[in-house]
Amino acid sequence: MARPERPPETELGARLKEARKRLGMDIKTLAAGLEISATALGNYEQGSRLPDAKTLALYRSKYGVDLDWLLLEEGAPPSPAGVRQSLDAGILRRLGEMVGRAHAGAGVKLPKGAEFEAVAGLYNEFLQLCSNPAETPADVVDAMLGVIEARFKARLSSARAEPGTGKRLA
Repeated sequence: MARPERPPETELGARLKEARKRLGMDIKTLAAGLEISATALGNYEQGSRLPDAKTLALYRSKYGVDLDWLLLEEGAPPSPAGVRQSLDAGILRRLGEMVGRAHAGAGVKLPKGAEFEAVAGLYNEFLQLCSNPAETPADVVDAMLGVIEARFKARLSSARAEPGTGKRLA
């Protein structure tokens, strides 16, 4: 008969355990991939010990676990069964159009290459609202993009109004 599971003592322990379950692995399999013992992983998940930097780096590099989520509960948890999400080209295109519209509407000319940075930031913001776009209904995605666009326009307007920003009408 297996021992009953105790709840983790720390939030980090709980997220480590959640990450393993979302990756669809048992303790032995994940521990081998992280190059640690199953006992060490069990201690990390229980919260009685903290993982070292090498172990955390392996969570990120081998399994795509967002360390901001793991350590701070910010960002997106790992995808189920360890499937890394690919970039959604349709959403990226829509975000690119959004950046262009917002800047044109504000009369702000983007420096060369700045559009990519703006789109990347908005995509990350989108992923915080929608951790799995492929499984989210289209009307919900549309609503989320609307929220992101409103936030972006507000930030752009606020930045444009600040003195000394160097922004001028296009």
